[in-house]
Amino acid sequence: MILLPFNAKSLLLPLYLSLCLLVWMQLPAQNQPVYQTAVVKGKMMDLNSPQFQMVDLTETGAFRRAVMNHQTGPDSSFRLQINLNGATYIRIGANELYVNPGDSINGLFYAQGAGRKSRFSGRGSAACEYLKTNPSLTSGSYLIQIPQDELMTYREDPKQLEARVLTLADARRKMLNETPDLDESFRSFENARIDADIINSLLAYPDFYVSRPSVQGSKAEKLLLYDQLFGQMLPLILPRIESINQGQFLNLENCREVLYKLNEKQDKTQKFQYPWQGYVRSWYLTRLILQSIGSASISQISSEVERLKGLNALAPNHVVILDAALEPFKNLLPGAPAMDFKVEDTHGKVYSLSAFKGQVIVIDFWATWCGPCRMEAPHFERIKEQFPDMKFLSISTDRDKDKWLNFVNQKPSQEGHFHVVGNDYGTYQVTSIPRFMVINKDFTLADSYAQRPSGNLAAYLKGLQ
Repeated sequence: MILLPFNAKSLLLPLYLSLCLLVWMQLPAQNQPVYQTAVVKGKMMDLNSPQFQMVDLTETGAFRRAVMNHQTGPDSSFRLQINLNGATYIRIGANELYVNPGDSINGLFYAQGAGRKSRFSGRGSAACEYLKTNPSLTSGSYLIQIPQDELMTYREDPKQLEARVLTLADARRKMLNETPDLDESFRSFENARIDADIINSLLAYPDFYVSRPSVQGSKAEKLLLYDQLFGQMLPLILPRIESINQGQFLNLENCREVLYKLNEKQDKTQKFQYPWQGYVRSWYLTRLILQSIGSASISQISSEVERLKGLNALAPNHVVILDAALEPFKNLLPGAPAMDFKVEDTHGKVYSLSAFKGQVIVIDFWATWCGPCRMEAPHFERIKEQFPDMKFLSISTDRDKDKWLNFVNQKPSQEGHFHVVGNDYGTYQVTSIPRFMVINKDFTLADSYAQRPSGNLAAYLKGLQ
């Protein structure tokens, strides 16, 4: 999992209580899915190695980060038989494909670039031919097709910007409507993609405008200007949301990203409250929680998940996803036995973490290449002086031990500096750094995701004295 910066405490804001009272929309009951197959075959061009990736672009695939590696033959050919229980968006190399059960797609694929040079034939190829002309999701959507000088002129007239964006969107819709042999489900999804890109264009305009070098002003003045522009865009955006506010459109990457931005804007700015479909809101909350796992307090996250379950604010499949994601972290809850691992000091002497049992142990997982880690180090040292009865361990996760040793040996003192031995520390799920952890005197976990030293770590430690 790739972790993004996230403040777990924001997840617990009372605002969420009101916003999460939406009950998820019950999806039709389904029996165990019956899988059918589709065949995708052809040649993969521009490969740097015989291996290429197939990515599941659906909502579930995005949560699972479903990436499958495949090999080509000596002549760069391949043949994939894909099990499906319905139409699915996938990416093979640089090509986005729409595949139905029963399809048999033959193509010339490209591993890199935009994939516009690709060629497809066979059953299901019409949708793939259309998709290769469609620009990938970008931060500005249709804005990237408008000259920057022209975009600057729309500052005082947002409706003119909307009209310009709609002209580009209409051209895309015309291409969609005139493409033969497309099934109605695909047309529905692609119309939603166009609607999402219209909204995204309007959402992106305030950022675009205030970031131009010609726009002068302090940071505070630019933030104020951004708020003004966003306020002007909002009346143009809100009526369009309903066109993508459906759970099925979460299987389309463009719609997911726009729906995420809109939900995030609502929560952060509190300038609007939209009646989100319950399943869409459940998906948003699930994504927020998944992003926080590994960088925030597991006990807080677990409590929040249980609270949302109690409100019936999470769809059943999202509950399954969250429970599975939290399962590896259950042994990191407060009161759980601390797991032992070995470290060595700058002289090469090896210690077990349990050797420090009997003292409160405060751990800083860090690395020499990590800028935020080095920024926290002086705060960690100051707190160490405030609590002489506790054991403070700065534990480097550097792969290059010599680099760590050279770095630490430049410090006035090497006391409390250690390097991990092996990978046993991985049981603590150290997937992002800096990471701080506190262990009780009896060698049980106090907080496996403690506050940073520059934050409230000192106050927390004072409560343990």
